[in-house]
Amino acid sequence: MVPKHSRDRLNRWLYMMLPYEIAYAPVSNLVILYILSLGGTVIDASYAVAFSNLLMIAASVFWGKLVEFHNRRKVFIVISLLGLSVSLVGLSLVRSVFWVIMIYGTMTFLVIANTTPFNMLVMETNSRDKWAQGFSKLQMLSSVGVVLSYVITASISGFLSIGSMMLVLFPFAVVALIFTKYIQEPSAVFPKLALFRSVNAFRSRLISNPLLFLFNRRTRTRTGKLSPSRYPVRGPWLHTGDYTAVLYASTLVFYVGSTIFNTSYPAGLKSYGLSNFDVLSVILIGSVVQTITFYKSGILTSRRVKSELATSSLFIRGLGYMAIGVTFLTISNLALLGANIVLYAIVAGLAYALFYTAFNTMVFEAVGNERRGSKLGIYSGFVGLGSLIGAPIAGYASYFIGYWFAFILSGALIVVTSVIIILGIRHADDVARGHPSLPGAAR
Repeated sequence: MVPKHSRDRLNRWLYMMLPYEIAYAPVSNLVILYILSLGGTVIDASYAVAFSNLLMIAASVFWGKLVEFHNRRKVFIVISLLGLSVSLVGLSLVRSVFWVIMIYGTMTFLVIANTTPFNMLVMETNSRDKWAQGFSKLQMLSSVGVVLSYVITASISGFLSIGSMMLVLFPFAVVALIFTKYIQEPSAVFPKLALFRSVNAFRSRLISNPLLFLFNRRTRTRTGKLSPSRYPVRGPWLHTGDYTAVLYASTLVFYVGSTIFNTSYPAGLKSYGLSNFDVLSVILIGSVVQTITFYKSGILTSRRVKSELATSSLFIRGLGYMAIGVTFLTISNLALLGANIVLYAIVAGLAYALFYTAFNTMVFEAVGNERRGSKLGIYSGFVGLGSLIGAPIAGYASYFIGYWFAFILSGALIVVTSVIIILGIRHADDVARGHPSLPGAAR
């Protein structure tokens, strides 16, 4: 057992999450505002998001494989923080939409290197009974860092250009880099699929990077043979609780809808006359609500049926997106700002946190013990595909039809996601009851 004072020293590195999130969290929204300030359009912003998502897919595969075959964690975290630091300086210097897109994509590729090591270090430097506490601290520091990042950027947005704001974020990336000196390589390392030993670990990392499990090697039995399916395939769902196909379909539709909204929203607020301060303040308030909800969401998930919590939060999110679309059609100026402060806090704060906590727990339970790698690889693949599809739709729909249409479309897709989950799980149960040979089937 690790002594408490030794464990505290081992976990000092966790505090790097605070400056790391301050430096990185607002970049995605700042890049969209930056492109607009340089004379670009929402279509250009959608190219930046799509290019970043494409490189995120490649990075998840590339760094994931390297981490699997390399027992050292610190080197990948250092690479990611160096990449973040250099990219922030680069973004502060360029005045071309093309180079903003290129540097932002490169930043994404390099930063993804830390996703698995952060998570694995929590498990490898703590005894198993301390994992939940470790991940709770990791999530708390990350959430506080996100909130502080928008406090800082909103505060300076009134008198600094977006490029200068990138440079203000640079010292925080350097501070995070300094904190890597506290990382001590663990004596024993776990494979990536060890995340399944803790639902806290699984939820935390899927929220951070849903592409984490792209192209995992298939799970093998102790004899070295590929693990066969427990039941013969008789349809898209095999038995009660095995609703992986439902989750795949809902994941694809959800990420298309969410990416449409997230790509269009900052540009939409800006195009309707709101200042950078207004835009970042709306996002800040949403982040505060999200942080508070994440803190309480674990209790709600344990007390309610997870599928019900996921679907109800999706309905709230979808209807909220549509309501935002209506505000863009009917009101402007201060009324638009006030309405979006409230609505964004609901859809991106409350509904987001509840959905992700419940849905990622559902994924954890649905994947089970068999063929974890292949199932999670498919899940991450749908995340990547949905993000790639959503970004260009956002750009072209917003530019040629209107932001209101993009928001209503994204809301409709989120509601469809909820319907898929409801109907899919109901069908899964019906199939199970129709096959007496399956566990839980009606006799």
